[in-house]
Amino acid sequence: MLPRPHNLRWMLLPLAAVYALAPGCAGLQFPRCPRIDPTGQRCFIFPKDEAVAPVAALPVAALPPMSVNPVAPPVGTDPFFPQVPAVAATVAPGVAAAPMATPASVAYPHLPQDKLSITPGRILAPVGSEVVLKSSICTPEGYTLANQKVEWMLGRNGVGQFVETGGKGVFHPPLIPWNRGEKVDNYLAHGYTADGPLCIDRGTADPTDDVNINRGDAWISVTSPNEGTSHVTAFTPAVESWDLRKAAATIYWVDVQWTFPPSSITATRSGETLTTVVTRQTDGTPIEGWIVRYEVADGGASTGGVSDVRTGADGRASVQVAPTASGAATSQINVQLLRPANFAGGDAPQLVVGTGTTVINWGGSQPYLPPTTSPPMTSQPAPTSPGAPIQQNPITPPPSLPATGQARLELIVQGPPQATVGGTSPLRITIRNVGDSPATNIVLNDKFDPGLVFPPRPRDAEIGKSIDTLAPGQQHEEELTFQVNKEGELCHTLTVNYAQGSPVSKRVCVNAVGAAPQRQGGLKVSISELAAATLGQPARLTFTVENTGQTPLTNIRTEIEFPTGILQPQPDPNSQIISGKILGRIERLEAGTKRQFEIAFDTMYATQATVLFRGRADTDPPTFSIENTADQSFEIQRAGGHPAAGPGPGPAAPAATNPLSVVVRFVNPTVRVGVAATVEVTVTNKGTVNDENVALRVSFPPNVTPDRTRVEGPPNMPAPELQGGMLVFAPLAVVPPNETVRFVIPISANQVGIVPIIAQARSRRVPEPATNSANLEIISNTL
Repeated sequence: MLPRPHNLRWMLLPLAAVYALAPGCAGLQFPRCPRIDPTGQRCFIFPKDEAVAPVAALPVAALPPMSVNPVAPPVGTDPFFPQVPAVAATVAPGVAAAPMATPASVAYPHLPQDKLSITPGRILAPVGSEVVLKSSICTPEGYTLANQKVEWMLGRNGVGQFVETGGKGVFHPPLIPWNRGEKVDNYLAHGYTADGPLCIDRGTADPTDDVNINRGDAWISVTSPNEGTSHVTAFTPAVESWDLRKAAATIYWVDVQWTFPPSSITATRSGETLTTVVTRQTDGTPIEGWIVRYEVADGGASTGGVSDVRTGADGRASVQVAPTASGAATSQINVQLLRPANFAGGDAPQLVVGTGTTVINWGGSQPYLPPTTSPPMTSQPAPTSPGAPIQQNPITPPPSLPATGQARLELIVQGPPQATVGGTSPLRITIRNVGDSPATNIVLNDKFDPGLVFPPRPRDAEIGKSIDTLAPGQQHEEELTFQVNKEGELCHTLTVNYAQGSPVSKRVCVNAVGAAPQRQGGLKVSISELAAATLGQPARLTFTVENTGQTPLTNIRTEIEFPTGILQPQPDPNSQIISGKILGRIERLEAGTKRQFEIAFDTMYATQATVLFRGRADTDPPTFSIENTADQSFEIQRAGGHPAAGPGPGPAAPAATNPLSVVVRFVNPTVRVGVAATVEVTVTNKGTVNDENVALRVSFPPNVTPDRTRVEGPPNMPAPELQGGMLVFAPLAVVPPNETVRFVIPISANQVGIVPIIAQARSRRVPEPATNSANLEIISNTL
């Protein structure tokens, strides 16, 4: 059914009015539609393709060309930074542009808006603790908004990390998983403002450490194991204003514990010294450079009013207090512990960490003695009051105080409470002057039980040492090591005497226990016998590594050295040649097992040759290193069985029946004049029983000078004697079967030449000496 004519008329009237007004109202213009092209070249003409009819220029006054461009004033200048002054623009010479209003000159009405806040703004906390920060969105009416998202961000330029954040709902933890807060990483977390009041329980029986969360509070916990500063920023998208949608808090982490002077002291009227000890809470080490402020709270004492004293290397800060002439019976001293500004390269201001009060009762007969040990590990700084600004007290220069007290020494002795017979027991002694004047003529004495032996003086039961003068606060340390030869309680009695006071003594004991029986490790290396080798024909030697002990061997290293008369031998695939030596490695060798390998070689000329074979291994368990050495001497003959003539002095082969073997070798057989080198001499008992009274002497030519003071040998070996060109060693009491004793002798080369170094060893069972020699080539130190 068609609409009635009068109704249709009323419907078309508004549309006609819109089209009539459209050309004159920029806000009511409609997009133009394409129309049919009357030229026939195309179907439609789109508005963007239509040519614009030229518009006749209106008559205007002729203006000369502009010399400069107009300069616009700054747009959107940050109000927190200075405004850029607007430059007067010129549109033509002599014609100034009209002044323009800048955004800063426009006054806008202030509208109340929501605001995000955080508490506490700054807080001081000990390392390892957990600090809870709260944030809330406050409306202009004073209400807080619930169930609003809050993002927490931790600055990466500081220390610390996020632990836990709050979620939605009225329970903690939330009952529904998707209501939980999200910790993205240690530096970013998402939380929500609470729907109702909560109580965050830290899991302790003390209710005072619980944290109450009100409706509209978002919370997060932060911790740090290191000293430094944490910068935490809270942000919420629920607040429109950029200036009000974020808030920041700062946490200063400190690692400190302290011991103030006692709250009440009875002291003599000659004056007293108050001492504060400051150490780290984590490991108890002293802290140097912190400030302890002593302030006289009444008129009963005189220290200059206020005195700031920095802790020394021992973590102590002392001040001398004397009664005033008024004769007051007591004096109250207020003590503050301050962390200096920018301490240890940090960015924290000066912080007041702890406070205390000491009352001195004058007229006592015994002086107060400051603490001699570190404070207990339980004392630590409590976090400052939430929201309260950290007090930054001005630093008062310390007064000039004369040292009127006497020297007083403190003796500290540290050592393990238990030791093993056959092992060692170290002792660390610290002597500290805790007085106010230098201590002179200091002598330290240690008297110890017969079961302890001091290696530099093995026959003494008491040792002593004089110490230089110790200034106030200075200390001296000694470290002594004693051998333990007897079971039971073995004690030291240490005494420190000095000119200014009475001796200071201390007695410390160590409980010596017998070593537990251990499985013995054993290593034996050997070379197959070779009577003679023919010049120009290949020969072979078999090398054996055997575990003769009761425990497995690991990391077995073998080293084989051939003499110069033998061409480069060909090692097995598991070995390598480094610096002319064949080095091999065996990962593991069980007890009672052995490993063998052969090496083929060719001879260069007829001579007397000696092959050296050394093995080193670690036991598993217990872990200690053992080694063994073997050698094999044989003659390289010319074809036809002629004996070797030899080009010069060579190593002498020991008799086949001699159970005592001695070998001389060099780490580097060629050395320059004036350059230090080493000679290695090994003595091996190849017999089946113990060999006793084994003596060794090594002869050196004039071209070589040995250093008898730096010779390495068996434990507790005295230095050898140098008799002419011969180095004579003290006899060894016992050398077990298959045991090798190694001596390393430092030498210096004096003159060019090829010289022999000869070693001889004899024992009670082998009166005829076993002899071996090796040639050392000394070359010039210039090219």
